[in-house]
Amino acid sequence: MDYLALRINTKISISMIFFVLTFCQFLSKEVIAKGDSLLFHFGPFASYNLNIHIADFNKLPGVPNCCPRFRTSFGSGYTLGAFIDFPLKEELGIDLRLAFSDFSNNLTEEENIGNVRLKQTTPPFDTYTGNITVEHLIKAKLLSIGLEPSIYFTFFGNLRSYLGFKLAYFLTSQFDQREKIISPENVVFTDDRIIRNDIYNQDIPEINKFQVFGLLGISFDFPLGSGLMLAPELRYYLPFTKVTSVDWRIASLNIGASFRLPVYKEKIELRYDTLYVRDTVSVFDNKILVPEFSMIDFKITKSTAKKGRIVTITTKYSEKYEKKIPKIDPPALDLKILGMKMNKEIIPEPLMEIEEIETTEEYPLLPYVYFKRGKSDLNNTSMRLFSKFDISDFSEKNLKWDAIEIYKDLLNIIGKRLTTYKNANILLKGCNNNINEEENNLELSQNRAEAVKDYLVKIWQINPDRIKIEARNLPEIPTNNLIEDGQEENQRVEISASDKSILQTVKLDEIIRKSNPPIIALIPSIYTKIGLKGWDIIAEQDNSKLISFNGSAVPDTLLWDLESNIIPRFETPIKINLSAEDILGQKNSIEKNIDIRQKTIKIKREIIKNDTIFNKFSLILFEFDKFELNEAQIDIIKSIKQNFIKPNSIVRIKGYADRIGTSEYNKELSRKRCEQVAKALNHNPNLVRIEPYGSDTLIFNNNLPFGRSYSRTVQIWIETPVESKK
Repeated sequence: MDYLALRINTKISISMIFFVLTFCQFLSKEVIAKGDSLLFHFGPFASYNLNIHIADFNKLPGVPNCCPRFRTSFGSGYTLGAFIDFPLKEELGIDLRLAFSDFSNNLTEEENIGNVRLKQTTPPFDTYTGNITVEHLIKAKLLSIGLEPSIYFTFFGNLRSYLGFKLAYFLTSQFDQREKIISPENVVFTDDRIIRNDIYNQDIPEINKFQVFGLLGISFDFPLGSGLMLAPELRYYLPFTKVTSVDWRIASLNIGASFRLPVYKEKIELRYDTLYVRDTVSVFDNKILVPEFSMIDFKITKSTAKKGRIVTITTKYSEKYEKKIPKIDPPALDLKILGMKMNKEIIPEPLMEIEEIETTEEYPLLPYVYFKRGKSDLNNTSMRLFSKFDISDFSEKNLKWDAIEIYKDLLNIIGKRLTTYKNANILLKGCNNNINEEENNLELSQNRAEAVKDYLVKIWQINPDRIKIEARNLPEIPTNNLIEDGQEENQRVEISASDKSILQTVKLDEIIRKSNPPIIALIPSIYTKIGLKGWDIIAEQDNSKLISFNGSAVPDTLLWDLESNIIPRFETPIKINLSAEDILGQKNSIEKNIDIRQKTIKIKREIIKNDTIFNKFSLILFEFDKFELNEAQIDIIKSIKQNFIKPNSIVRIKGYADRIGTSEYNKELSRKRCEQVAKALNHNPNLVRIEPYGSDTLIFNNNLPFGRSYSRTVQIWIETPVESKK
């Protein structure tokens, strides 16, 4: 330990002792009530750490470094944790804490170095031998969990002093290192870098995971009510062990606060309560003209209940009365049922027509797996990963109708298809953005491809010989690498297949059901002389409830939005029951029906004219800043034309782009994409509508790399009238 560190520790210790003595002289009011009922205090605490790294070494063990000497430096950190303290005597007790602490700090030293081969960064860019000033840096990342037992002594009831020790264990013990030129500013080393001897995210060699500290502290209790106290704290930790085998120790001055919650011994308190319960039974009597009351039962009971430390003894007096009332007719009911269109047009005595509409949508597979900068771990991607026990339940038919959610299952879709198409092989091309830590990092590209292969082999049991790997820097068709969005998209693994079935689109079919009219209006009428207690309306079909309403006051109109609730599935009538009860408990009900007519797909194709099939395809994904169609995309368009487009089909082609570039440029780019698709479809131009939106409408989240890729698309919307069967 050098002289500066010794002086710092001495001054801190003297200052804390002086602080304690000063409080002892000026604080005389006792703010914490003492008593034998207190068991212990507990609660959370937090603090700001002034980390004092006491250093006297030139390099870490086994790590090359040219620094002549690292010296003591200061840094900031934090501590979070929980504590419990037990009083032993009136002023003496034991405090035990569990703490999570950040001891991180930077050790920096400057050094003047002569006779170094350098290269100018300004014309004429000469290489020469000269003198430079460099900064040596070791960035220590140290997170620990620790146990802090101590003994405390209380002064004047609210001031505490602590003496103890801390046992800590480093959960994280890594460091970064570099040597950087700081002057002159216009030179670099001969490898065109201003940094050398740089290391990142490495474990500190010969680390002492266990650390021991001496502890000295003070705190002051401020009562907040109900026994809760806020205690500002000052604690100093004196190191007894080195961080590693070199001369490097960490002291810490913590300034923070804790919340102290008391726990007391249970003290039973007796309370007495009296409860009167009066119950009235109403009966009808045809022989009286006015109501009559009489007591028919009376009894006394006692009960005991305990809640916490309070025991309550309750005496209950139960009285039962009979109320005879003249007989009155039950509520009179009526119910009107009307149909309502979306434009509020009223349809009296509606016939509910339930129509099935057939819709199909296909989703393209984006054959890219995007990785975080500098990472190759598949867990840090957006891929949805299974265990090998989950894959038996996977089916494309169960995927959500959402391109982004389908993309997250990309590897599971490919794994499932590879198990089906046994002769198909795939190629994985690992890529990087070729900048900073990824510059010319073919090992990173290789690791990314290996991570994808490893998942398909281990989880989906694909023969590794069917999966080939290549590593390169930028992709063959990269996104603009001068901007952050482009760099993020170039950090990927590209997937290609020998069989086009592996990367073919995901096709989902659905039959949706519509109701005409879409809204049913229910208008109840309820009349009673003595007052309404409540009413219910229940709509049922084949004893299954479709919807219900209830209340205590008569409503004006109730609206049943059929398409937002359960749509009837059968042609049996819907039964709507209105029931009501008056304040005397008299009930009445009525029932009305709504007839149903089903227009299923089968029935419509046999007898109904002017029906329409809707198909939507988001199949065409373009590369960045491209509008040309490749052979695979042309095959997809031909398949759409052959299977879904009839001579009378209306086709709408909608073009989109990502957020990269100007709005005007992107709209023109999307128009060219639409025109290429229209040309490939070769449909009647009078039935084709081109709608270029560019980046004015972002159909996916462009903060995600795959969201931008899916935005480079053309959607094909097809509306085809179903011809009637003759």
